[in-house]
Amino acid sequence: CAQETYEQVCAAYRRIFDALGLDYVQVLADSGAMGGNYTHEFQVLAEVGEDDLVYCDRGDFRANVETLVGSDDEAALEGAVERYSGSECQHAGCSCAAEASAGRGTLHVKRGIEVGQAFLLGTKYSECFQALWQEPDGRTRSPLYMACFGIGVSRVMAATIENFGGSDESGIIWPTAIAPFDVAVITGPGNKSAQAGFQEHAVRLAEQLGTAHDVLLDDRWGESFGRRLAEAKLIGYPKIIVAGKHCAQGNVEVIDRATLESRVMPEGEAMAELIGRSQ
Repeated sequence: CAQETYEQVCAAYRRIFDALGLDYVQVLADSGAMGGNYTHEFQVLAEVGEDDLVYCDRGDFRANVETLVGSDDEAALEGAVERYSGSECQHAGCSCAAEASAGRGTLHVKRGIEVGQAFLLGTKYSECFQALWQEPDGRTRSPLYMACFGIGVSRVMAATIENFGGSDESGIIWPTAIAPFDVAVITGPGNKSAQAGFQEHAVRLAEQLGTAHDVLLDDRWGESFGRRLAEAKLIGYPKIIVAGKHCAQGNVEVIDRATLESRVMPEGEAMAELIGRSQ
């Protein structure tokens, strides 16, 4: 049925946002012009968010303040935020109501960035368009029950940067799940004869890592090492491998984008660590 499908999609959305490591909440929302009387937003918690969200600290009540107010009037929303923040949860459907001995929970307000929404539309559209299905008795024709769903891909990217700790002075820090590439391989600085060996080594490393990862080989051999390294950090590849002066000793440099930690380690050990992490 439509309700079951709705819950399955919401569960799938939660798995997606869990995989991204986002601090998010699923909140009751207003269906607005879309219609239907049951809808949830998926909101990533962030101080720069555009929505105010109310939640109970002892129960499962979560809602967009706009839904509770029934209006997008700015003054009304500001008043509601002040009224709800720190007040006792009185929502009848909150799980804190079943824990009488512990007392009702306290409501808190945080801001969020909406990254997805699910709507249970019922028969609003199917009735208008006479979209019917035949009941098992073969005679009765009833309107289809409908739902619709959406994730804002560009919003997820923006929210990831705001919520994941996804940026620093060097650029973006992507979680591996949505990074443009898992690993970037670049060559280190050196003279012309050394560069030939570095380039050959970099190509081989990229091929090895490509068996388990999405790998970017930065083959702009004419660009400076400093520029290529800065751009790799700016774009936010989770791991950066440098094939350079340490190759002569059988080592490579591995840079972790999130921490900017740089380790010089045996090539075989680096490959085992990176390839093993993907399995």
